[in-house]
Amino acid sequence: MSDRFTVTLPDGVGADLQRWADSEGRAKANLASFLLELAVRQRYPEKYPPKTFEERDR
Repeated sequence: MSDRFTVTLPDGVGADLQRWADSEGRAKANLASFLLELAVRQRYPEKYPPKTFEERDR
């Protein structure tokens, strides 16, 4: 199940996140979700091993 919560960012960080998301043609929330997941996976690599190429292509 997905976990939803509110995040408050400093003005400059929020604006830069929006600029980044716009440059990739994605929603700011989608980019933030991706970056948070990436950070958690890097922090706990034993719990979240890297996906294989086959898993990434699904």
